[in-house]
Amino acid sequence: MSRDTVEATTTRHDPFAEDTVRRTDFWRRMEHVFGSAYARSVAADQVLPQLDGRTVEQAFAGGEETAAVWRAVCQAYADRVPGTLR
Repeated sequence: MSRDTVEATTTRHDPFAEDTVRRTDFWRRMEHVFGSAYARSVAADQVLPQLDGRTVEQAFAGGEETAAVWRAVCQAYADRVPGTLR
């Protein structure tokens, strides 16, 4: 890996950049938007057309990438998700 690649990787702040951080940041964002109890309910119960008629949990179980699921949540709940979390 070149020095430029290392610097770009370590200085870029992208919460969805690594798989280990992705899911944690996803749930943090969900809890911020919906509250801690309701976030899990939305993920388990709400079928989103943006996820091809699946819930968040079903999308994750089907191997959907975390960033794609978050974008779907943002589209489905555009009125609730603040611009700073998109």
